[in-house]
Amino acid sequence: MHIILRSNAQGHEHPSSQSRTTETRWAAVCVVALLVLQGGGAAAQSGQAMFGNTWSRNMVSSATGLPATWNLETGENVRWSQPLGSQSYAGPVVFGGKVFVGTNNEGNRNPNHVGDRGVLMAFDEATGDFLWQSVHSKFPEAKLHDWPLQGVQSTPVIEGDRLWYVSNRAELVCIDTEGFRDGENDGPFNGEPDTSLIEADVVWSYDLIGELDVFPHGDVFGNARGSPLVVGDLVYASTGNGVDQAHVNVPIPYAPSLVALNKNTGEHVWDDATPDEGILHGTWSNPAYAVVQGRAMVVFPEGDGWVRAFDPLTGAILWEFDANPKDSVWRLGGAGTRNNILSTPVIYDDKVYIGVGQEPEHGEAPGHFWVIDATGEDDVTDTAVVWHRGGEDFNRTISTAAIKDDIVYIADLSGFLYALNAQNGQLYWTYDTFAAVWSSPFLADGKVYLGDEDGDLAVFREGQGLNGQPELLSENNLGAAIYATPVAVDGTLFVATRNRLFAFGEDEPCAGTDTDSDGVPDDCDNCSSVFNPVLGTLGQSPRQPFQTTTGGQLDSDADGFGNICDADFDGVGSVVGGVDLGHLLGSFNKDRSSTACGAASDQRCEEFDLDNSGQFIGGSDLGRAFQLFNNAPGPKCDDCPLTCEGPGC
Repeated sequence: MHIILRSNAQGHEHPSSQSRTTETRWAAVCVVALLVLQGGGAAAQSGQAMFGNTWSRNMVSSATGLPATWNLETGENVRWSQPLGSQSYAGPVVFGGKVFVGTNNEGNRNPNHVGDRGVLMAFDEATGDFLWQSVHSKFPEAKLHDWPLQGVQSTPVIEGDRLWYVSNRAELVCIDTEGFRDGENDGPFNGEPDTSLIEADVVWSYDLIGELDVFPHGDVFGNARGSPLVVGDLVYASTGNGVDQAHVNVPIPYAPSLVALNKNTGEHVWDDATPDEGILHGTWSNPAYAVVQGRAMVVFPEGDGWVRAFDPLTGAILWEFDANPKDSVWRLGGAGTRNNILSTPVIYDDKVYIGVGQEPEHGEAPGHFWVIDATGEDDVTDTAVVWHRGGEDFNRTISTAAIKDDIVYIADLSGFLYALNAQNGQLYWTYDTFAAVWSSPFLADGKVYLGDEDGDLAVFREGQGLNGQPELLSENNLGAAIYATPVAVDGTLFVATRNRLFAFGEDEPCAGTDTDSDGVPDDCDNCSSVFNPVLGTLGQSPRQPFQTTTGGQLDSDADGFGNICDADFDGVGSVVGGVDLGHLLGSFNKDRSSTACGAASDQRCEEFDLDNSGQFIGGSDLGRAFQLFNNAPGPKCDDCPLTCEGPGC
C-alpha cells in the first residue's frame, strides 16, 4: 500500500492503492499543461464541448439561426426527437456529429441490461439515430451513494474522440466517442464484457470511492454528478464527497472534494480536501478555468460553501471566499440561512459569478448571488465582493449564469429569471416562470432560453427589455420537466426533458432561381428543369405544402408530384428507397399504356415512365430512379412555397 501526500491546505495524508505518478511523468504533465495554460487556451477550448460551453462555464453560445417557436403536433421546426430514460438531468452536449445525454435505464436500449442502471446515451446529431450507450450497474446499498432511478447525472466533457464523465458509481470515466463502431477497442482498458456496436468503448476508469475513499451523498438530487473540465493534460472533477444518510456527519472528512487526473491515463496528479468536516451536505458544483491578469486558476465551490481558486498544476489555493454571511446557520429545509453551492461558477471579466442554495427537496428560501473579484490572494471574503444580491431580492439557486454584453442572466429555484447589469448588479427585469427552475438560462442567437419543472421552455429576446419588462418571444411546453440546460450547435437547439431529447431547427425556406417556373425553387426541386403538375387544372387540392399549381407534368397517381419527378411508388411520400426500386423492376419492359405494373401489378404503368418517353419502361427510367434515390419525390424540402391559384387551392 502506498501513502500519497494530498495537495490541500491542511496537509492530510490518506492511504490509497493508487501509486504516485513518477517525477518524470509529473514533469512532462507540467510542461505540456503549462504550454496550454499560457498560450493555447483558445485553441484548446474550440476543440471541446462541455457543460457551460467553455472553460469559463458561461452559458453563452455563438450559434445562430435558432428557432423561437416549434410545434410538437405538426412537426414545425422539429428536426427529430428520441426517448430517453425516465429521469434525465445531464447534458445534452454536442460534439463531432453526436449528442450525449445522461439518463437511467427506463428507456432500455439493450435487453442484456435489465433493471435500474446509470446510462450515458449517444445519438447522431443530424438524424437522432441512437448510436451507443455506456451502462453502469447500481450499488447494492443504492440509497447510500446511488439513489434509485437517478442514473448518470454528470454532463460530459468531450475533446477530440475522448469523452470524460462521472458515473452514478462515482467513477471518473474516459471513453472513446466512436464506441466500437470504429472497429477498435481503445485502451489501456480492454476488458469490456460487451463490445457490440451499441456499447461504449472504455479507455480508462478511476474509482473515486475505491481509490480516494470519497463518500458521495446519495439522494433524490445527489448521487455523483460532477461535470468534468479538461485543460491541457489534466481532467478536473468534483468527487461528490458529503454527509451520511442522517445528514449530520461527514464519514470521511479527509477524502478530497476536487481531483485532478491525467486525462490520457487516469493517473492521479493532485486533489483537495480543504472542507474536511465543514462539508454542509454534498459536493455538487463543477470547476471552471480562466487566466486572470496572467494567473491561471481553477475555480471550484466546495461543500463547505466556500469558493476557492486553485493553481491548475499543483492544487495550491490561490484565494478563497465564504459565500455565506458569517451569522448564517446551516439547517436542512427552508429555515436554514446557510447554503451550500450547487451551481457552477462563471468567470467573466476577471470576476466570478456564483449563487448559493440547497437541493430542491429542501424547499425555497432566501439565497445569495455573488460577484467576486478574482484577482485577490488568500481569504478574500471581506475584500473581493464587487456586488451582491440576496435576501428578499434573490432566492436559493442551483442554476448557472449566462453573461453577455455586460448583462448577466440568472435564475433561482423559485422560478424567477433575472437580467442584471454584470458590473454593478442593477436590475433590468425579472420574469416569473411560476414553476421551479433547475436548469440554467442559455443564451444564443440573440435569445435567452430557460426551461422549468412544468416542462415549459421560455424564449426571451436578449437585452435590457422594454420598460422594465422582458421581451418574451414564446413559451413552449415539451410535455415533461426540463431539468437540463439546452445547448445549440449549427442552427439546431438541443433540449433534454426528463424523458425525451429534442432537436429544434428552423424549417428551411425555399428561395432563389426557379428554372422550370413551377413555383419550386431549384434548391428545393429534384426536378428543377421539369414542371410539377398543374393542380388547379386537374381539380386537385395541394396535399403537401410544397405542391404547386404552375407547370404541366402528368401526375398519374395524383399525389401532387409529376411522374418525371416521382419515383415514390410505394406512396410513402418521404424518400425514394429500395421498395420503390422493387416496384420499378417489376414493371421493367412493360408498355406504358398497360395497367398492371408495380410490385403488386396493380398500378398504372404510365407512372413508371420516368423519362416521359411514352414507350416501354426501361433502363432510362431505372437510371432516373437511381438519380432520385434517397431524395424526396419532387421538391427536396418540406417547406417550399405554395403558389396556388386554381380551383381547389
